[in-house]
Amino acid sequence: MDRALTEHAALTRAFGQFATGVVMVVAETGEGERAMACARAFNSVSLDPPLLLWSLPIAVGRSAPFSMASRFTVHVLGEAQENLIDMANAGAVSPPPALGDGPVLDDCCAWFMCDAVEMLEQGDHAIFIARITRCGSSECPPLVQCGGEYVSACSTPALVA
Repeated sequence: MDRALTEHAALTRAFGQFATGVVMVVAETGEGERAMACARAFNSVSLDPPLLLWSLPIAVGRSAPFSMASRFTVHVLGEAQENLIDMANAGAVSPPPALGDGPVLDDCCAWFMCDAVEMLEQGDHAIFIARITRCGSSECPPLVQCGGEYVSACSTPALVA
């Protein structure tokens, strides 16, 4: 294999060319506190049963609260929610950001309430597989990241029927 393809900087640059929505995960850590983190990866796994996956870097040290959580909510952030990323990167756990009905962040594009199924450690990431118990979506424009910057994907996304 070409060595240039395996170097950390080259991989980061190549993966950064994939435009992706920004995903925030909020979990109850016990004693009423919440852990927040931006997922490094997010994807649907199955519609039947309804499963998704998301991952966090192990080195960041924030995967521990999520590995102990039995439930969490995965949020696809809206364009107006970029400020939540700084809170999550700072390791903010308490007080949590303003929440809507239940453990759902206000103004997100989509949310998935989940029960933890499995956590795998592979390479430098913890990968979480979860069963979706409830979900919802809105028509707000999503926050999208590409090339290490936040970009506008569209003014109003079309909801899938």
